[in-house]
Amino acid sequence: MDVFLARLGKRDAHLRPGIGLQRSWGQEETAHLGKSGNLADEVRAAITEVLSVLDEPLPPACAL
Repeated sequence: MDVFLARLGKRDAHLRPGIGLQRSWGQEETAHLGKSGNLADEVRAAITEVLSVLDEPLPPACAL
């Protein structure tokens, strides 16, 4: 932990207990989302949904 904190410096960190989840997108859906530029938004929305249900704070990337 000391090594992690030293590398982190004064930056914010969002630490939480481990949560193991899996969400899969099919190859065709992933290709379509990638071509349309919506893949990152889809992943962000899935993460936001799970963390919201768990009443956990959202990381800054999910607040876009």
